Amino acid sequence: MRAKTEGISHRGEGVARINGKATFIPYAIPGEEVEVEILQEHKRFARGKLTGVYTASPDRRQPVCPAYYDCGGCAYQHIDYVRELDLKRNMVKETLKRLGGIEAEVLPVIGMEKPYRYRNKVVWHTAMVNGKMQMGFYREGSHDLIPLGGCTLIHEDMEQVQNSLAVNLSGLEVQPETEISLRRSSWTGHMSLVLSDKCNNDALSAWASSLPANLSLHINQGSEIKTLQGEPFLEEQLCGLTFRISPLAFLQVNHQQTEKLYQLIHQYAALSGKETVLDEFCGIGTITLSLAQHASQVVGIELYLQAVADAKQNATINGIQNARFYAGSCEDVINRLNQPFDVVVLDPPRAGCKVQTIEAVIKTGAPRIIYVSCNPSTLARDLRLFASKSYTITEVQPVDMFPRTPHVETVVVIERK
Repeated sequence: MRAKTEGISHRGEGVARINGKATFIPYAIPGEEVEVEILQEHKRFARGKLTGVYTASPDRRQPVCPAYYDCGGCAYQHIDYVRELDLKRNMVKETLKRLGGIEAEVLPVIGMEKPYRYRNKVVWHTAMVNGKMQMGFYREGSHDLIPLGGCTLIHEDMEQVQNSLAVNLSGLEVQPETEISLRRSSWTGHMSLVLSDKCNNDALSAWASSLPANLSLHINQGSEIKTLQGEPFLEEQLCGLTFRISPLAFLQVNHQQTEKLYQLIHQYAALSGKETVLDEFCGIGTITLSLAQHASQVVGIELYLQAVADAKQNATINGIQNARFYAGSCEDVINRLNQPFDVVVLDPPRAGCKVQTIEAVIKTGAPRIIYVSCNPSTLARDLRLFASKSYTITEVQPVDMFPRTPHVETVVVIERK
């Protein structure tokens, strides 16, 4: 079936109108005339497979990753990077309008000079394939393992560890359905490897000792992390501060773009040194402590207990004394504190904020809220609620934290009318 691709979805798929339905076509680019095979028919939309391109976009490129069309982790390697940034900008704008009723100017996306090899963390899975233990990524929408063929988004040091680990899985007695995560410090180059299941610990330590890389080893035993080798943390630097990160704590995966993101937050907070700042979903305290240098007092709230412990330690490491951290849900802690704030920073997970969290933030009376989101859909939903409560959206700035993938970070300034 022949069709003209007119738009792009939040997953980076081309969108065409076929028989009156929005039809999602992976790897089709807006403006292209393509051949489509319909795979799924639903009442209001359809999904298709790209089987040919009649009129190719001038922005079409050859993917650099050999597993690109199987993996599903990336969505834009077949498109020129400048066009990718433009498509992401339009996607944010359309999502805010369609789901949130928000008609706001969306600024051009802040991109990278080199949109590859930026990830400081990667997660692999293991499975028995043809009688042999293998590790790799899951095919999109399934638990089918794609054997490793190299990932162009992770650092070369991480790829070396990956390749060595892949050929030693059997000897290390790694079990099927094990999750293996590797994180690398952009500051020190040190790496941290975490396995979610039992293996031969002695063999694992011997293997790690044979590598040229500086590597710590950890086993995730449910509620407890057991460190087999090296320090129980990584150290990273952001905005001139030093941070210790425990194995399961959250940290943005793109160091270079995180620096740009935090500079934006500082710019939008416009602190004079007299303000009281609240940082919700604060993690290990990276945003909280970077703002503490320019505020009277900062408060960070985080649900994950170990991250709160990391945040308190990071305050001590950096000699910051005007920061307090609390463990618990944001709404519970805010209601318990019962104090006003001048600036509130929200950086929730992809699910966005609960209604109770937004209501608690509004009760603080904060004249300025900075919302950092990795999901335009939940961002639109939450902005709609703020807009209904005497707040207005004054700035929308996307940052390409995840080049070549369908994801984009967005920073929004919300001000009380």
